[in-house]
Amino acid sequence: MEVNKIQEELARLIELVDGWAGSHDVPGIERDLVLDKLKKLYEAIRFANFDEGDSSASASVAAQQ
Repeated sequence: MEVNKIQEELARLIELVDGWAGSHDVPGIERDLVLDKLKKLYEAIRFANFDEGDSSASASVAAQQ
């Protein structure tokens, strides 16, 4: 998965979680959806083949954390 795609998916994940602000009752299905997206992002980052010489990719992913 490309860095840009990872950033897009992370932005979608943030939007979902931001929608929970002020809500004390988040449905389990929404939590499961977020956890599934988070797992896919983890796997994409964990097993990605970023070029070691591409500091922009590393910096971009690190900036999202």
